[in-house]
Amino acid sequence: MAKPQKKLKRPPGPNTNPLKSAFLGVSWGLFAAMLVITILYHVYWYISANSMREEVIGTVQKLATNGIVFREYPIVTGYPYPPRIEYSGQIVTNRGIFTIPRMSIQYLLPFRHFEIILPSGMTFTENWINASFELDTFFVKGKLPDNWPGRVHSTSIASWQQRGESFDIQRLYMKKGSFQLDASGFIGLDRTLQPTGVIETKAIGHDLLIKNLRDTGLLPDPIGGIVQVAVRTLSTKHPETGEALIAVPVKLSDQAIRIGVLRVASLPAIDWGRHNSPVPYQ
Repeated sequence: MAKPQKKLKRPPGPNTNPLKSAFLGVSWGLFAAMLVITILYHVYWYISANSMREEVIGTVQKLATNGIVFREYPIVTGYPYPPRIEYSGQIVTNRGIFTIPRMSIQYLLPFRHFEIILPSGMTFTENWINASFELDTFFVKGKLPDNWPGRVHSTSIASWQQRGESFDIQRLYMKKGSFQLDASGFIGLDRTLQPTGVIETKAIGHDLLIKNLRDTGLLPDPIGGIVQVAVRTLSTKHPETGEALIAVPVKLSDQAIRIGVLRVASLPAIDWGRHNSPVPYQ
Protein backbone atom coordinates (compact mmCIF):
# COMPACT_ATOMS: atom_id res chain seq x y z
CA MET A 1 0.00 0.00 0.00
CA ALA A 2 1.47 3.33 -1.05
CA LYS A 3 2.26 5.86 1.63
CA PRO A 4 0.40 9.17 1.34
CA GLN A 5 2.67 11.92 0.03
CA LYS A 6 3.19 15.03 2.17
CA LYS A 7 2.25 18.32 0.63
CA LEU A 8 5.26 20.51 0.11
CA LYS A 9 4.97 24.08 1.45
CA ARG A 10 5.34 26.74 -1.19
CA PRO A 11 8.29 29.02 -0.38
CA PRO A 12 7.32 32.57 0.51
CA GLY A 13 7.06 34.76 -2.55
CA PRO A 14 7.93 38.42 -2.94
CA ASN A 15 5.97 40.98 -0.96
CA THR A 16 3.05 41.98 -3.06
CA ASN A 17 1.37 44.30 -0.53
CA PRO A 18 0.86 47.49 -2.59
CA LEU A 19 0.50 49.76 0.47
CA LYS A 20 3.78 48.58 1.98
CA SER A 21 5.56 48.97 -1.35
CA ALA A 22 4.20 52.49 -1.75
CA PHE A 23 5.26 53.41 1.81
CA LEU A 24 8.81 52.15 1.24
CA GLY A 25 9.02 54.02 -2.05
CA VAL A 26 7.86 57.28 -0.50
CA SER A 27 10.23 56.84 2.47
CA TRP A 28 13.24 56.30 0.22
CA GLY A 29 12.17 59.24 -1.93
CA LEU A 30 11.92 61.54 1.09
CA PHE A 31 15.29 60.35 2.39
CA ALA A 32 16.92 61.01 -0.98
CA ALA A 33 15.29 64.46 -1.18
CA MET A 34 16.44 65.37 2.36
CA LEU A 35 19.95 64.19 1.55
CA VAL A 36 20.07 66.33 -1.60
CA ILE A 37 18.68 69.37 0.29
CA THR A 38 21.25 68.90 3.06
CA ILE A 39 24.11 68.74 0.56
CA LEU A 40 22.82 71.78 -1.34
CA TYR A 41 22.41 73.75 1.91
CA HIS A 42 25.92 72.80 2.98
CA VAL A 43 27.31 74.02 -0.36
CA TYR A 44 25.17 77.19 -0.22
CA TRP A 45 26.33 77.90 3.35
CA TYR A 46 29.98 77.43 2.40
CA ILE A 47 29.68 79.71 -0.65
CA SER A 48 27.82 82.38 1.37
CA ALA A 49 30.31 82.17 4.25
CA ASN A 50 33.29 82.36 1.88
CA SER A 51 31.80 85.39 0.10
CA MET A 52 31.11 87.03 3.45
CA ARG A 53 34.68 86.24 4.60
CA GLU A 54 36.12 87.97 1.53
CA GLU A 55 33.89 90.99 2.14
CA VAL A 56 35.02 91.12 5.77
CA ILE A 57 38.69 91.04 4.79
CA GLY A 58 38.16 93.73 2.15
CA THR A 59 36.24 95.92 4.60
CA VAL A 60 38.86 95.53 7.33
CA GLN A 61 41.60 96.49 4.86
CA LYS A 62 39.56 99.46 3.66
CA LEU A 63 39.03 100.65 7.25
CA ALA A 64 42.75 100.35 7.91
CA THR A 65 43.46 102.86 5.12
CA ASN A 66 41.13 105.25 6.99
CA GLY A 67 42.92 104.87 10.31
CA ILE A 68 40.65 102.19 11.83
CA VAL A 69 42.69 99.06 12.52
CA PHE A 70 41.37 95.70 13.74
CA ARG A 71 43.97 93.89 15.84
CA GLU A 72 42.59 90.56 14.60
CA TYR A 73 40.52 89.50 11.59
CA PRO A 74 36.85 88.81 12.41
CA ILE A 75 35.76 85.21 11.79
CA VAL A 76 32.72 83.83 9.95
CA THR A 77 30.89 81.09 11.82
CA GLY A 78 27.40 79.86 12.72
CA TYR A 79 26.87 76.60 10.79
CA PRO A 80 24.21 75.16 10.40
CA TYR A 81 22.48 78.47 11.07
CA PRO A 82 22.90 81.48 8.74
CA PRO A 83 26.53 82.73 8.64
CA ARG A 84 27.47 85.42 11.12
CA ILE A 85 30.58 87.48 11.80
CA GLU A 86 32.15 87.26 15.25
CA TYR A 87 34.83 89.54 16.67
CA SER A 88 36.56 89.78 20.01
CA GLY A 89 39.46 92.15 20.50
CA GLN A 90 40.53 95.73 19.98
CA ILE A 91 39.87 98.29 17.26
CA VAL A 92 42.49 101.05 17.13
CA THR A 93 41.67 104.52 15.81
CA ASN A 94 43.53 107.82 15.73
CA ARG A 95 41.44 109.04 18.66
CA GLY A 96 41.55 105.97 20.88
CA ILE A 97 41.03 102.23 21.30
CA PHE A 98 37.74 100.30 21.37
CA THR A 99 37.92 97.12 23.41
CA ILE A 100 35.12 94.71 22.49
CA PRO A 101 34.56 91.52 24.51
CA ARG A 102 32.25 90.14 21.84
CA MET A 103 30.61 91.49 18.70
CA SER A 104 28.22 89.47 16.55
CA ILE A 105 27.06 90.61 13.10
CA GLN A 106 24.21 88.66 11.50
CA TYR A 107 23.37 89.21 7.84
CA LEU A 108 20.11 87.60 6.79
CA LEU A 109 19.98 86.61 3.10
CA PRO A 110 18.18 87.26 0.81
CA PHE A 111 16.35 89.98 2.73
CA ARG A 112 19.56 92.05 3.28
CA HIS A 113 18.71 92.65 6.92
CA PHE A 114 21.59 92.91 9.38
CA GLU A 115 22.03 92.95 13.14
CA ILE A 116 25.07 94.12 15.10
CA ILE A 117 25.07 93.02 18.73
CA LEU A 118 27.56 93.80 21.48
CA PRO A 119 25.95 91.88 24.37
CA SER A 120 28.75 92.79 26.81
CA GLY A 121 29.12 96.36 25.57
CA MET A 122 32.50 97.89 24.87
CA THR A 123 35.11 100.23 26.34
CA PHE A 124 36.61 103.25 24.60
CA THR A 125 39.98 104.56 25.86
CA GLU A 126 41.01 107.99 24.63
CA ASN A 127 44.64 108.31 23.56
CA TRP A 128 45.58 111.78 24.70
CA ILE A 129 43.94 112.11 28.11
CA ASN A 130 43.88 108.37 28.94
CA ALA A 131 40.17 108.52 29.83
CA SER A 132 37.75 105.63 29.27
CA PHE A 133 34.07 105.31 28.54
CA GLU A 134 32.08 102.10 28.82
CA LEU A 135 28.82 100.96 27.27
CA ASP A 136 26.88 98.13 28.92
CA THR A 137 24.94 97.11 25.78
CA PHE A 138 24.89 98.08 22.11
CA PHE A 139 22.54 96.85 19.38
CA VAL A 140 21.81 97.89 15.78
CA LYS A 141 19.26 96.42 13.39
CA GLY A 142 18.85 97.63 9.82
CA LYS A 143 18.68 96.87 6.13
CA LEU A 144 21.31 97.17 3.43
CA PRO A 145 20.37 99.08 0.27
CA ASP A 146 19.19 96.89 -2.60
CA ASN A 147 21.99 98.04 -4.91
CA TRP A 148 24.87 98.18 -2.43
CA PRO A 149 27.99 97.22 -4.45
CA GLY A 150 29.56 93.82 -3.99
CA ARG A 151 33.03 95.40 -4.12
CA VAL A 152 33.41 98.72 -2.30
CA HIS A 153 35.70 101.27 -3.95
CA SER A 154 35.45 104.87 -5.10
CA THR A 155 33.91 104.08 -8.51
CA SER A 156 31.26 101.66 -7.24
CA ILE A 157 30.41 103.92 -4.28
CA ALA A 158 30.04 106.97 -6.54
CA SER A 159 27.69 105.00 -8.80
CA TRP A 160 25.68 103.83 -5.79
CA GLN A 161 25.46 107.37 -4.34
CA GLN A 162 23.92 108.64 -7.56
CA ARG A 163 21.00 106.26 -7.03
CA GLY A 164 20.06 108.16 -3.86
CA GLU A 165 19.82 105.05 -1.70
CA SER A 166 20.66 104.80 2.00
CA PHE A 167 21.10 102.40 4.89
CA ASP A 168 17.85 101.92 6.80
CA ILE A 169 18.55 101.95 10.56
CA GLN A 170 15.45 100.26 11.94
CA ARG A 171 16.64 100.36 15.54
CA LEU A 172 19.74 101.47 17.40
CA TYR A 173 19.88 100.86 21.15
CA MET A 174 22.60 101.56 23.70
CA LYS A 175 22.72 101.49 27.48
CA LYS A 176 25.12 102.72 30.13
CA GLY A 177 23.86 102.58 33.70
CA SER A 178 20.66 104.63 33.84
CA PHE A 179 21.28 106.10 30.38
CA GLN A 180 19.30 104.47 27.57
CA LEU A 181 19.05 105.59 23.97
CA ASP A 182 16.64 104.32 21.33
CA ALA A 183 16.96 105.58 17.76
CA SER A 184 16.07 104.96 14.13
CA GLY A 185 16.74 106.70 10.84
CA PHE A 186 18.86 106.49 7.70
CA ILE A 187 22.45 107.06 6.60
CA GLY A 188 23.54 107.78 3.03
CA LEU A 189 26.34 109.62 1.26
CA ASP A 190 26.55 113.15 -0.08
CA ARG A 191 28.14 114.21 -3.38
CA THR A 192 31.61 114.09 -1.82
CA LEU A 193 30.90 110.47 -0.71
CA GLN A 194 30.82 111.42 2.97
CA PRO A 195 28.11 110.33 5.45
CA THR A 196 24.82 112.18 5.54
CA GLY A 197 21.56 111.30 7.25
CA VAL A 198 19.17 111.82 10.13
CA ILE A 199 18.80 109.65 13.23
CA GLU A 200 15.71 110.28 15.36
CA THR A 201 16.72 109.66 18.98
CA LYS A 202 14.96 109.28 22.33
CA ALA A 203 17.03 109.10 25.51
CA ILE A 204 16.66 109.01 29.29
CA GLY A 205 19.37 109.34 31.93
CA HIS A 206 21.37 111.66 29.69
CA ASP A 207 22.24 114.18 32.42
CA LEU A 208 24.45 111.66 34.22
CA LEU A 209 26.01 110.54 30.95
CA ILE A 210 26.97 114.09 29.94
CA LYS A 211 28.34 114.76 33.44
CA ASN A 212 30.45 111.61 33.20
CA LEU A 213 31.80 112.61 29.77
CA ARG A 214 32.66 116.07 31.05
CA ASP A 215 34.32 114.77 34.21
CA THR A 216 36.52 112.36 32.23
CA GLY A 217 37.43 114.98 29.64
CA LEU A 218 35.88 113.08 26.73
CA LEU A 219 33.47 116.01 26.25
CA PRO A 220 35.68 118.99 27.08
CA ASP A 221 34.44 122.48 27.86
CA PRO A 222 33.19 124.75 26.48
CA ILE A 223 31.47 122.22 24.18
CA GLY A 224 30.50 120.05 27.17
CA GLY A 225 28.77 122.92 28.95
CA ILE A 226 26.97 124.01 25.78
CA VAL A 227 25.75 120.45 25.14
CA GLN A 228 24.50 120.05 28.71
CA VAL A 229 22.56 123.34 28.60
CA ALA A 230 21.12 122.53 25.16
CA VAL A 231 20.03 119.03 26.25
CA ARG A 232 18.37 120.33 29.41
CA THR A 233 16.55 122.95 27.35
CA LEU A 234 15.23 120.31 24.95
CA SER A 235 14.28 117.80 27.66
CA THR A 236 10.71 116.97 28.64
CA LYS A 237 9.25 114.52 31.17
CA HIS A 238 8.63 110.89 30.35
CA PRO A 239 4.83 110.40 30.38
CA GLU A 240 5.05 107.21 32.46
CA THR A 241 8.09 107.49 34.71
CA GLY A 242 8.48 111.26 34.98
CA GLU A 243 12.19 110.99 34.09
CA ALA A 244 13.86 113.60 31.94
CA LEU A 245 13.34 112.60 28.31
CA ILE A 246 14.96 114.08 25.24
CA ALA A 247 13.74 113.40 21.71
CA VAL A 248 15.83 115.14 19.05
CA PRO A 249 17.10 114.41 15.54
CA VAL A 250 20.84 113.84 15.22
CA LYS A 251 22.09 114.93 11.81
CA LEU A 252 25.15 113.83 9.86
CA SER A 253 26.38 116.34 7.29
CA ASP A 254 29.55 118.10 6.17
CA GLN A 255 31.72 115.65 8.15
CA ALA A 256 30.05 116.59 11.42
CA ILE A 257 27.48 115.33 13.93
CA ARG A 258 24.87 117.93 14.84
CA ILE A 259 22.04 118.16 17.36
CA GLY A 260 19.82 120.83 15.91
CA VAL A 261 22.18 123.64 14.88
CA LEU A 262 24.81 122.61 17.45
CA ARG A 263 27.90 120.85 16.06
CA VAL A 264 28.92 118.32 18.71
CA ALA A 265 31.60 116.28 16.92
CA SER A 266 33.64 116.08 13.74
CA LEU A 267 33.81 113.06 11.45
CA PRO A 268 37.02 112.08 9.66
CA ALA A 269 36.85 112.01 5.88
CA ILE A 270 36.33 108.56 4.36
CA ASP A 271 38.80 107.59 1.65
CA TRP A 272 37.09 104.89 -0.42
CA GLY A 273 40.25 104.20 -2.41
CA ARG A 274 40.52 102.34 -5.68
CA HIS A 275 39.28 98.90 -6.58
CA ASN A 276 41.39 96.31 -4.75
CA SER A 277 40.56 92.61 -4.52
CA PRO A 278 40.74 91.18 -0.99
CA VAL A 279 43.82 89.14 -0.08
CA PRO A 280 43.32 85.41 0.53
CA TYR A 281 41.99 84.64 3.98
CA GLN A 282 44.70 83.54 6.38
